[in-house]
Amino acid sequence: MGEPAAVAAVPEPLAWQAAALEDYSAKQERDYLLAAWVGVGKTRWALLTARTLLDTGIVARVVVVVHTRYLRRQWRDEAASIGIQLRSRWYNGLSREE
Repeated sequence: MGEPAAVAAVPEPLAWQAAALEDYSAKQERDYLLAAWVGVGKTRWALLTARTLLDTGIVARVVVVVHTRYLRRQWRDEAASIGIQLRSRWYNGLSREE
């Protein structure tokens, strides 16, 4: 789950991320598919979108589900950089230490 953390400086999105966020916001649809090459910033875009939804009160929490511990840490660390605190101790529904 993600909840707003202490005030963090949210990085400026890349040009394509800003355009995709604007497109997502303009469509006002629940579902949105973003496809891009590996390493170009999909995680950052998703978290910037989540930050916007949290800040505007559209959502109260964010849940991220990934299939490896590495990805769980990656998402947790990236989320923290924009002020979203993800609990990363949950594993298959159980709370465990990493």
